[in-house]
Amino acid sequence: MSAPHVEILDHSDPEKIREYENAFYKSFLRLSNPGIRGLWDWDDESRRIKAKIPYEHQRIYYVRDHDGKMGSAIAFNISQEFFQSSAYDFQRPDGLPSFEIVTLFASSGNTMNKVHMLERARNDFFNEFAYCYATCGERVLPLHVRIGAEILGKSEVNGQLRYFLRYDLKRPFIRYN
Repeated sequence: MSAPHVEILDHSDPEKIREYENAFYKSFLRLSNPGIRGLWDWDDESRRIKAKIPYEHQRIYYVRDHDGKMGSAIAFNISQEFFQSSAYDFQRPDGLPSFEIVTLFASSGNTMNKVHMLERARNDFFNEFAYCYATCGERVLPLHVRIGAEILGKSEVNGQLRYFLRYDLKRPFIRYN
């Protein structure tokens, strides 16, 4: 089976934005984590989620499912001006240029799409930066640590722990031991 075609979201296309925000909503709707409700702008009536980072400061990669629908996406905040993790009281450390993962989701059964999207992004622009920052909950923390994340801090939001992570982009991305 061949690798999926990874595309970059066109921020100037309202239909693509709507489709992305609908897929984003569908992916996170089933989570019962009150901490993420304040992280993004939720529009339950239209069934859409929008990050608070303006689209012109994001680079978004996506893959379509077999039915042609946008099912997987990863969004990066490449601005040094905005920082989503500050919603959890984390601050971007001063120093070398960095970017932040805004969201990452894959429809059921298509988790390998995450790998393909990360690979495309790494080839496109990771070399422009020293670090990648992200946040996560306890459930997925072991996976992040396994693939090379360093835990920089933690905070409690609505009774749930959130971890602040940093990936050193000059190191191998995945640890096998």
